[in-house]
Amino acid sequence: QSPLEFENSRERPLISKLLSAPNLKARYLAHVKTILDESLDWKVIGPVVKDYRSVLGDEIARDTTKLYPTEAYEQGVDGNYSGGRRPVTGIKNFVTGRRSYLLKHPALLKPAPSISSVKASSTEPTPGKQVKISARTGKGEKAEKVLLYHATGKFGAFEASAMKKNGTTWTANIPAYPAGTRVRYYVEARASAETGTTVFEPRRAEAAPLGYRVKATRRSGFPVRINELLAANEKTNKDSEGQYEDWVELLNSSSKAVDLSGLYLSDSLNNPRKWKFPAGTSIAAGGYLIVWLDGDTDAKGLHASFRL
Repeated sequence: QSPLEFENSRERPLISKLLSAPNLKARYLAHVKTILDESLDWKVIGPVVKDYRSVLGDEIARDTTKLYPTEAYEQGVDGNYSGGRRPVTGIKNFVTGRRSYLLKHPALLKPAPSISSVKASSTEPTPGKQVKISARTGKGEKAEKVLLYHATGKFGAFEASAMKKNGTTWTANIPAYPAGTRVRYYVEARASAETGTTVFEPRRAEAAPLGYRVKATRRSGFPVRINELLAANEKTNKDSEGQYEDWVELLNSSSKAVDLSGLYLSDSLNNPRKWKFPAGTSIAAGGYLIVWLDGDTDAKGLHASFRL
């Protein structure tokens, strides 16, 4: 079957409408080429099949409720099974046949741009700092347009921005983000509309993007500091629920009260916004404040969302 099967099919409206959009079609074919180059090869799939067969061992033969005979399993890897109503192509023959077909398909032979490198001005930016992304296009079809895609967090949609050209180098900035923010990004280089091809770097694009995390920085001169920690509290003091829980004691070393509203407490520089102080939380001048580190955020008082 062609990778463009049903491109003009009225019975398959979703795929036909997607393939009618030139940029989406180009992206789709770029992903097909990546699968072909990285995965659809018996040199890659064969060892995986072998490992699964070693795990299964003789279990298939001993299975008394299987839908297909043991012969289908035994013949279905290196050969074809013909004992049923119709022949079934074996896994190896399917993979090698499909690969051979796609390598010759005209839609996958069209020239495409190439991206030789993608570099970030910083892999550990600090809060408030943009990150400049530079992409260099290499040999191949001329890139008419290069786009930078970025997103924050582990999941979520990517935002596209056009990159500026300077010779074969294209640049764009990723906006500044707060400390601890995880940023994912990748680059797309598009050929002319007439050619209709595109390429990604990394090639898997959103499935395996490049990335960095905004580094937390120490705030100088802030009067609130950690004064004491108690882990594995078994008998020292109890929280509002009457339970012995771990805690951290904060000290305000200044002569003025400090409002903690909107500030955060965390046990990880990679995630400095783990727990937010409730509005109205403050420490008196020279005073102390205990926060329970028990993960029980529904309890009365100050209970952080993490434990020691």
